[in-house]
Amino acid sequence: MSVAQVAVGTSATVIAAKNYKRIELMIDNTSGSTVYIGDSNSVTTSSGVRLLNGERFQVSYQGDLHQFFYRGDIYGISDSTANVRVLELDEVRA
Repeated sequence: MSVAQVAVGTSATVIAAKNYKRIELMIDNTSGSTVYIGDSNSVTTSSGVRLLNGERFQVSYQGDLHQFFYRGDIYGISDSTANVRVLELDEVRA
């Protein structure tokens, strides 16, 4: 498990780097600004998924559907500096 705070600015910023062991990802917008997220560094405030102040984006691995679970980079951009908190859980094999 990893927890991080990421400062997102006016250019695309990696919020969560590609991780092939990822089984859950939560991005919590803790700033006073809107953050827009996407899967490439070409994300913009017009093309990204809007994450308002206080909102959370969360995805979880669902059993046999692992081949459809996105484990690539997640980028963010904002009109001003914004902070997000990121929680990422990795699979653990015994």
